[in-house]
Amino acid sequence: MRRAEVICQYNYFMDYRVLILKPHATEETNPDFVLWKAQVDCPKNYESIESIQFNDFIDKNNRRTILEWEKLIDSVGLKFDLKFDHKYCREYSVIDINHYPFCVQLFCCDIAVASYSIEVHEAEILNFLTLLNLKKNGSINPVALLYRLSEARAKTILIKQPIISGLFFILEKLIDHCIDYEVDIDYGVEERSV
Repeated sequence: MRRAEVICQYNYFMDYRVLILKPHATEETNPDFVLWKAQVDCPKNYESIESIQFNDFIDKNNRRTILEWEKLIDSVGLKFDLKFDHKYCREYSVIDINHYPFCVQLFCCDIAVASYSIEVHEAEILNFLTLLNLKKNGSINPVALLYRLSEARAKTILIKQPIISGLFFILEKLIDHCIDYEVDIDYGVEERSV
């Protein structure tokens, strides 16, 4: 056997396939238009009318635009300065009416911030796709996939498949994430080399 044939055969055995499921992210969004979550960094022993009011607003709705958060901080009677500004995180230095300082942190809820994806090894791809009634690649609404997932779980209750059960658990997290952001789930088989 010639050396080139041996190398070619060696590379053939090193290739493998992976099924990848991930949120459909079309393009990077403008931070001014995405929703942000807030977190108050205030000592546990300290409470003021303003801090209680602001925490109540967070409990009611913890997803707002930056402009909405800044208006809310101001409307409660807190004075604030931007202390840290990053593409996906902001921190404000806040002072209440008693001149007590604390921080408000905002975290971007953009779909592209976290890398939510599932990789299914080639040994499980066919079983996984069959149980979920999916083609080899495509895009699906997360609510429709959640329905298929519940049907697939009903089929696998009698058969103990720990790998599939683990993948279904992770898939449910991906589905919840995509439902929150109202985006479809893209999936497809990729060929990889070691």
